[in-house]
Amino acid sequence: MRTKITIAALAVSALLVAVVIGPSGTASARWAYGNGPSDLDLIDANPAVDGLQFCTGQIGGRAGLSLLGAPGTTPSPPGPYGTRTISVFVSNTTFDGAQYDPGGIKLATGDVLAPQITQDTPELQLLDPQELLQSDTDPGQVFSVYAAAPFTIKPASGVILAGQFVALRLVGVQDAFVAGQAVTCESPTEPTVTQPPATLPTTTATTSSTTKPSETTVATTDSTGPVDTTVDPTGPADSVPDTTVPTSSGDVAPASAAIAVGGSATYAG
Repeated sequence: MRTKITIAALAVSALLVAVVIGPSGTASARWAYGNGPSDLDLIDANPAVDGLQFCTGQIGGRAGLSLLGAPGTTPSPPGPYGTRTISVFVSNTTFDGAQYDPGGIKLATGDVLAPQITQDTPELQLLDPQELLQSDTDPGQVFSVYAAAPFTIKPASGVILAGQFVALRLVGVQDAFVAGQAVTCESPTEPTVTQPPATLPTTTATTSSTTKPSETTVATTDSTGPVDTTVDPTGPADSVPDTTVPTSSGDVAPASAAIAVGGSATYAG
């Protein structure tokens, strides 16, 4: 069982977020430090603006396990690491000054919020190498994340509304949580895929031209008696043009690109 680490609680601000941009221009993976080491790596819906933002219809990221100390200084405990349960809290006021409470999260007003959503992650897997989790406001608070699993939470319609404040924490692992604000995100457009019909063999139907040799006997009468006259066929022979039946085919739209699950920012209290 993991040794409990006592950490001075920090006020969580939904407006203070340090976003780290990697060389590719996309947000690079870093673990969130909320009012303590959260063991949560969350996808920011809009990393171009200050403040962690969640989509009202989907929240994604990774859940993990960490040890006190920089990555590589302490060996990872042996697995298996099990799953983790994530709690999602929704508030009409900010989580500034809020604290963990056995019933959920206690706001600065004294009200205690129960989770709106709880969801288990898949089995956590060993990370090699370990990843850094560090407080932006207290460089001495350094942790190494040694196991993680991705998750995607899709709230039902109306559970989270744009403009509301959202907090996430791992149940029974850390008292810390990470907070942000909900925004409406554009739903990705799935490409329309036209399935091609079953492949059919190419068949060429050909009717050859055939000349029918024929002779027509016309009986004429003159003064000396009937005369047989052989008349050559007149007019072109009957013919049918070649007809080719092509193989059927269909246009297939490319599959949509996979989107990485890992989050990208350190959220400091």
